[in-house]
Amino acid sequence: MVKEFHQYVSENDLFGNNDSVLLAVSGGIDSMVLLHILSETGIKLAVAHCNFQLRGKESDEDELFVVKNCKKLKIKYFTKSFDTIGYASSKGISIQMAARDLRYRWFEETRMKFSIDHIAVAHNNNDSIETFFINLIRGTGLNGLTGIKSKTDKVIRPLLFASREMIEKYAEEHSIPYREDSSNRESKYIRNKIRLEIMPLLDDLNPSSQRAIYETISRLNDVSIVYNNLISSTKERLFKHFGTHTEIQIDELSTLEPPGAFIFELFKDFGLSSSQVMSIENLIQSESGKQFFTMTHRILRDRNRLIIEELNWNKATKIIINSEEDLLIGDTFLTAKILTPDEFDPGDDPTIAYFDADTLDYPMQIRNWRAGDYFYPFGMKGRKKLSDLFIDRKIPVYLKEKCLIMESNNSIIWVIGVRSDNRFRVSDGTRKILELSL
Repeated sequence: MVKEFHQYVSENDLFGNNDSVLLAVSGGIDSMVLLHILSETGIKLAVAHCNFQLRGKESDEDELFVVKNCKKLKIKYFTKSFDTIGYASSKGISIQMAARDLRYRWFEETRMKFSIDHIAVAHNNNDSIETFFINLIRGTGLNGLTGIKSKTDKVIRPLLFASREMIEKYAEEHSIPYREDSSNRESKYIRNKIRLEIMPLLDDLNPSSQRAIYETISRLNDVSIVYNNLISSTKERLFKHFGTHTEIQIDELSTLEPPGAFIFELFKDFGLSSSQVMSIENLIQSESGKQFFTMTHRILRDRNRLIIEELNWNKATKIIINSEEDLLIGDTFLTAKILTPDEFDPGDDPTIAYFDADTLDYPMQIRNWRAGDYFYPFGMKGRKKLSDLFIDRKIPVYLKEKCLIMESNNSIIWVIGVRSDNRFRVSDGTRKILELSL
């Protein structure tokens, strides 16, 4: 396995002999095996351990175990405890997303503080298979089926070539101590459910199923390179950029087959979601002057071309408040920004709201609230009348009269400055986040 390790590191250019690595060690078998292998290479190595305080005494014992082994190996280590539940509650996100956010932020802070070259995590190819199924279940394009990458910015995954079986065998042969995380046996998390329930069923059908799936992921990764190169060359050929706008000839766009796949890939950089592909197809068939809005751009049909313009939220985007007037979104009222999950850093400020951008229809509307309005308050499953919300919050009449709501496709997504709707919340499966700020 050591030979395969060095070959994988070299082929994927993960680190050099003179580089330094900050290794995330939980105490589990994967990270303890990677710690053993890296410690044998002579590379400049430090360990980072997160105590998420989710399993009481067990979490503290994990930390003590990691510290003990680092001292034994004479490896520098860093530990940090987090109030993960409190953080998740304050940000309105899941425990898993909170733990991911906390650990990677701290890893990067530590890496930068001590001028370390790389952050290493101990994902193996079973993790990549589980990620494949998670994306498949949630719905994804080709790139979502290519598994976990060997390198993402400063994060490297040098154990990604190894199966869980290989890791267990290595741990046994080298008498490597490790701790079992009791939460790994719980099926309430989707990754655990795939690991504990789905994979054994596939192994019954084919004992080599995991190897076959990983090989398929590798082939899909190769196909995605060809696919992405084709999309890139097509973009370069079809799109003409003219300063503030981009043009594409409709007759050239109409020759692409299959149209839906090409439209999504060509226009996704302009804020198009997979659910909006049909809107572009309809726009191609419509008369001149028709237009369509994504969250970030306006796409206008002008004779035999589509004109794409970035929405200037401070100047150009009209949002209907009521039947009498329009309002420009500007710095004095509302600003909007699209975030990736890695950029997502929610706070508890009621003047800022976050939404899964792909669940929304555009353009959205802002209006005064009306009697009978209801929504599904963030963090709750049931619906609630706005009038009851105002009573619960003890909002005085003069403020209640001024209260505005934002809606998407006739569904309230935000009681502005008060509370967002649970149906449009950011979740573990969110790929693109809309941040709205008063």
